[in-house]
Amino acid sequence: MKRAFAFLVVVSIVLTQTLFASDVYAPPPESAGGWRWCKTPDEVRSLAGMDPDKLNLIRDRFLQLFAGPWQIVIIRKGYLVAEWYGAPTMPGKSGDG
Repeated sequence: MKRAFAFLVVVSIVLTQTLFASDVYAPPPESAGGWRWCKTPDEVRSLAGMDPDKLNLIRDRFLQLFAGPWQIVIIRKGYLVAEWYGAPTMPGKSGDG
């Protein structure tokens, strides 16, 4: 039940942002720099319009609920705002072993 609720929350956030987006941004390929990143809490507030403390609450809650593997990527207004991984899903790892 908790997993289903968490999944629905994430999906609803993504769909809301997608359906009501006024500006569409497509990042260049990774070889050309990839996504624009919010690197500091101030950039999260000013560029993405999100509260970094609330994002940390989301991350902490997922760490409590799910042992892994999981991955969350939050993109808003064309900026990669947050990216978290639950073991064993880590960047550069595959599920093959």
